[in-house]
Amino acid sequence: MNHDLIKQLREICDDDKLSLKTKLARNSEGLWSFLKVGICFSEVKGKRWSYVARSGAAICSNNRIRLTDNWGIVTERNLSLNENIQAYLDILRKIIIL
Repeated sequence: MNHDLIKQLREICDDDKLSLKTKLARNSEGLWSFLKVGICFSEVKGKRWSYVARSGAAICSNNRIRLTDNWGIVTERNLSLNENIQAYLDILRKIIIL
């Protein structure tokens, strides 16, 4: 597990001066720099996933991970193969719930 990444994600999460969109964008950039995969945060409304913040270019993919009832991420590739993904997802859920 990359403890520097976890620390970075938590610091962004705890920064009350940042808007939710900014927190999501910065976390997406941090995850991209470590995992080398594009991540797009989406607001989920029924079957529709609306992009809110992302790292890099637009993502056309069916790799979706639901974080909460109303939020999820779309990724360039399947992240379930990454052994540390659950720790990262838990931090992302905390950002969205706050």
